[in-house]
Amino acid sequence: MQRSADAPARSLRTGAIGRLTALVLGVALMVLGVGSAWAVAASPAAPGLDTGGPVLRQAHGSAPLAMPNGAPGSTAVSETTIVHEGSARGVVRLYGEVSGDLAPYLAVTIVRGTGTGATWRPDAGAPLFEGTLAELPTAWGSGLTDGRSWQPGEAHTFRIAVTLLDRQAAQGRSAQATFRWEGRPAGA
Repeated sequence: MQRSADAPARSLRTGAIGRLTALVLGVALMVLGVGSAWAVAASPAAPGLDTGGPVLRQAHGSAPLAMPNGAPGSTAVSETTIVHEGSARGVVRLYGEVSGDLAPYLAVTIVRGTGTGATWRPDAGAPLFEGTLAELPTAWGSGLTDGRSWQPGEAHTFRIAVTLLDRQAAQGRSAQATFRWEGRPAGA
């Protein structure tokens, strides 16, 4: 299941790098629910998983992000609210599918919080992720988590900020990414 909506991107032109090819980031949910297999065919169902685990829904989101003519310092920001609609507690992890040679030149910060827009407030503690798009975990096993279980009905809004680094080597490159939230039963 993939859901998205457009998000505005702003550009700060400095001329040091010039025009860059597009950055497009999408959002996807991977869910495990009663009587279902993995909703995304690329992820095999794990044998013996309790099918009463997390069922995730995107309740709010402003992906994909786009930075069609980014310059050094250009930043695009997206918010996505994920809701656990299952009947049992579960573990939710975030990871991505990344492609393109611009990924090492894009700084990414992912912060979990509550609310949306002007009411959004970050959770206490460090961001879930600070690094380049190329360093984003790409599988469940290394996925981003706060180390605790989500309870049924729990919702969190993830703010993703992507900034183009001031590197000459970034000129003319492009990157794409899909962020995936995957829920599994606690203890799986």
